[in-house]
Amino acid sequence: MAYLAAMAKYFLLFGYIFLGMGMSTQFYAIDPYNIDPHLACGGVLVDTMRVVAHRTLPCNTKLLVCNKDLSKCTKAVVKDRGPYGCKAKIGKDCISYRSEIDLSKQVSIDIDHSGFEPVYYFGIIDDDDSTTHTIHTSIYKPFVL
Repeated sequence: MAYLAAMAKYFLLFGYIFLGMGMSTQFYAIDPYNIDPHLACGGVLVDTMRVVAHRTLPCNTKLLVCNKDLSKCTKAVVKDRGPYGCKAKIGKDCISYRSEIDLSKQVSIDIDHSGFEPVYYFGIIDDDDSTTHTIHTSIYKPFVL
Protein backbone atom coordinates (compact mmCIF):
# COMPACT_ATOMS: atom_id res chain seq x y z
CA MET A 1 0.00 0.00 0.00
CA ALA A 2 2.86 2.37 0.75
CA TYR A 3 4.26 1.58 -2.69
CA LEU A 4 1.01 2.69 -4.34
CA ALA A 5 0.97 5.93 -2.36
CA ALA A 6 4.57 6.73 -3.30
CA MET A 7 3.87 5.89 -6.94
CA ALA A 8 0.77 8.10 -6.98
CA LYS A 9 2.72 11.08 -5.57
CA TYR A 10 5.54 10.55 -8.08
CA PHE A 11 3.23 10.53 -11.10
CA LEU A 12 1.31 13.54 -9.72
CA LEU A 13 4.54 15.56 -10.03
CA PHE A 14 4.49 14.93 -13.78
CA GLY A 15 0.84 15.86 -14.30
CA TYR A 16 -0.83 12.46 -13.92
CA ILE A 17 -3.37 11.54 -11.27
CA PHE A 18 -3.66 7.91 -10.15
CA LEU A 19 -7.12 6.57 -10.99
CA GLY A 20 -6.68 2.88 -10.41
CA MET A 21 -5.06 -0.44 -10.88
CA GLY A 22 -7.14 -3.18 -12.40
CA MET A 23 -7.02 -6.45 -14.20
CA SER A 24 -7.16 -6.23 -17.96
CA THR A 25 -7.87 -8.67 -20.72
CA GLN A 26 -5.20 -9.05 -23.37
CA PHE A 27 -6.84 -6.76 -25.94
CA TYR A 28 -9.94 -6.39 -27.98
CA ALA A 29 -9.65 -6.05 -31.72
CA ILE A 30 -11.78 -5.94 -34.82
CA ASP A 31 -14.08 -8.94 -35.10
CA PRO A 32 -13.94 -10.28 -38.69
CA TYR A 33 -17.68 -11.03 -38.52
CA ASN A 34 -18.56 -7.48 -37.43
CA ILE A 35 -18.27 -5.32 -40.57
CA ASP A 36 -18.80 -2.00 -38.76
CA PRO A 37 -17.21 -2.04 -35.24
CA HIS A 38 -18.67 1.13 -33.70
CA LEU A 39 -17.42 2.40 -30.35
CA ALA A 40 -19.81 3.49 -27.59
CA CYS A 41 -18.31 7.00 -27.43
CA GLY A 42 -18.39 7.53 -31.20
CA GLY A 43 -16.14 6.44 -34.01
CA VAL A 44 -15.16 3.12 -35.51
CA LEU A 45 -12.50 0.81 -34.07
CA VAL A 46 -9.26 0.49 -36.03
CA ASP A 47 -6.51 -1.84 -34.76
CA THR A 48 -3.94 0.97 -34.69
CA MET A 49 -6.01 3.22 -32.39
CA ARG A 50 -4.85 3.78 -28.81
CA VAL A 51 -8.19 3.41 -27.05
CA VAL A 52 -9.50 1.69 -23.92
CA ALA A 53 -12.90 0.58 -22.69
CA HIS A 54 -13.98 1.49 -19.16
CA ARG A 55 -17.38 1.21 -17.48
CA THR A 56 -17.40 4.46 -15.47
CA LEU A 57 -14.80 6.98 -16.71
CA PRO A 58 -16.27 9.69 -18.97
CA CYS A 59 -15.93 9.32 -22.72
CA ASN A 60 -12.84 10.97 -24.24
CA THR A 61 -10.92 10.92 -20.94
CA LYS A 62 -7.20 10.79 -21.64
CA LEU A 63 -5.28 8.17 -19.70
CA LEU A 64 -1.71 7.08 -19.24
CA VAL A 65 -1.81 3.26 -19.21
CA CYS A 66 1.20 1.40 -17.76
CA ASN A 67 2.12 -2.27 -17.50
CA LYS A 68 2.38 -4.05 -14.15
CA ASP A 69 6.07 -3.17 -13.76
CA LEU A 70 5.56 0.51 -14.72
CA SER A 71 8.35 0.00 -17.23
CA LYS A 72 6.28 0.88 -20.31
CA CYS A 73 3.45 3.41 -20.59
CA THR A 74 1.37 4.86 -23.39
CA LYS A 75 -1.36 7.45 -23.73
CA ALA A 76 -4.86 6.24 -24.58
CA VAL A 77 -8.40 7.64 -24.72
CA VAL A 78 -11.58 6.14 -23.25
CA LYS A 79 -13.69 5.49 -26.34
CA ASP A 80 -15.78 2.47 -25.39
CA ARG A 81 -17.77 0.98 -22.52
CA GLY A 82 -16.95 -2.31 -20.89
CA PRO A 83 -15.66 -4.84 -20.08
CA TYR A 84 -18.83 -6.67 -19.13
CA GLY A 85 -17.65 -10.26 -18.57
CA CYS A 86 -19.23 -11.36 -15.29
CA LYS A 87 -17.19 -13.17 -12.64
CA ALA A 88 -19.93 -13.45 -10.01
CA LYS A 89 -23.72 -13.07 -10.20
CA ILE A 90 -26.61 -12.84 -7.80
CA GLY A 91 -29.61 -13.90 -9.81
CA LYS A 92 -29.38 -11.99 -13.09
CA ASP A 93 -27.30 -9.13 -11.64
CA CYS A 94 -23.54 -9.04 -12.09
CA ILE A 95 -21.82 -8.15 -8.81
CA SER A 96 -18.19 -8.60 -9.90
CA TYR A 97 -16.53 -8.16 -13.29
CA ARG A 98 -13.61 -10.18 -14.62
CA SER A 99 -11.59 -7.11 -15.55
CA GLU A 100 -11.73 -3.38 -15.00
CA ILE A 101 -10.35 -2.03 -18.26
CA ASP A 102 -10.06 -3.33 -21.83
CA LEU A 103 -7.10 -2.32 -23.97
CA SER A 104 -7.07 -1.95 -27.73
CA LYS A 105 -4.56 -4.02 -29.68
CA GLN A 106 -2.18 -1.06 -30.15
CA VAL A 107 -2.15 -0.15 -26.43
CA SER A 108 -1.49 -3.80 -25.58
CA ILE A 109 1.47 -3.89 -27.99
CA ASP A 110 2.87 -0.56 -26.72
CA ILE A 111 3.06 -1.68 -23.08
CA ASP A 112 3.97 -5.35 -23.75
CA HIS A 113 0.78 -6.58 -22.13
CA SER A 114 0.83 -10.36 -22.26
CA GLY A 115 -2.62 -11.36 -21.08
CA PHE A 116 -4.91 -11.22 -18.08
CA GLU A 117 -2.69 -9.19 -15.75
CA PRO A 118 -2.90 -5.91 -13.84
CA VAL A 119 -2.34 -2.53 -15.45
CA TYR A 120 -2.09 0.91 -13.86
CA TYR A 121 -3.94 3.85 -15.34
CA PHE A 122 -3.56 7.54 -14.61
CA GLY A 123 -5.67 10.50 -15.65
CA ILE A 124 -3.83 13.20 -17.57
CA ILE A 125 -4.34 16.46 -15.68
CA ASP A 126 -3.19 18.99 -18.28
CA ASP A 127 -2.93 18.37 -22.00
CA ASP A 128 -3.00 20.84 -24.88
CA ASP A 129 -5.47 18.82 -26.98
CA SER A 130 -8.81 20.54 -26.31
CA THR A 131 -10.94 17.89 -28.04
CA THR A 132 -10.65 15.44 -25.16
CA HIS A 133 -11.79 15.50 -21.56
CA THR A 134 -8.98 16.18 -19.10
CA ILE A 135 -8.98 15.16 -15.46
CA HIS A 136 -9.43 18.00 -12.99
CA THR A 137 -8.23 17.54 -9.44
CA SER A 138 -11.50 18.95 -8.10
CA ILE A 139 -13.37 15.95 -9.58
CA TYR A 140 -10.89 13.12 -9.01
CA LYS A 141 -8.86 13.05 -5.82
CA PRO A 142 -5.39 11.45 -5.95
CA PHE A 143 -4.82 8.22 -4.07
CA VAL A 144 -2.89 9.22 -0.95
CA LEU A 145 -2.46 7.38 2.34
